[in-house]
Amino acid sequence: LLSGSVEVVESGEVLGAGAALAAGQTIRTVGDESAAVVEFADRTRLELHADTEVRLTAGGDSADSPRKVYLVHGQVSAVVGSGETVVSTGAADAVARSGAFSMCASGPTSARVESRDGDVQVMRGEPGEAAAPVALGPGRAAFVRDEAAPITVEPALRPHTVPRDVLE
Repeated sequence: LLSGSVEVVESGEVLGAGAALAAGQTIRTVGDESAAVVEFADRTRLELHADTEVRLTAGGDSADSPRKVYLVHGQVSAVVGSGETVVSTGAADAVARSGAFSMCASGPTSARVESRDGDVQVMRGEPGEAAAPVALGPGRAAFVRDEAAPITVEPALRPHTVPRDVLE
């Protein structure tokens, strides 16, 4: 589902509804009225809000391989169907095995993750190499500023956004 202008960064190709995406592609919503919903076979949905850029780094094609998305800037909302979904920035990773969350970043040094429900964790670095993950309960948010500052958890400040069935 698309609204406004959505393009593949590498080629400059403007995407149409139902376009197939592949790991390694970077897609961008352009302008205040733009949005895109990416739906995977397991019913996991990612909504790219206005002026958002993401790189699809791994498709999660097998049960033991997580789906990975790198958020360059903007906001992504996710509803995870099954399997593991990781949304990363340079500052942190949001890891979900179920539930709904959103993540926003203006660049690689900070990120905010809000959990609506389910199993959502925030961590720095690769799993196994990072400090202990921080679990987010429903209605909680984590803010990551830089490598030296601790991950701050607080109540979510605004209503959660989740992917819609129809973009207006």
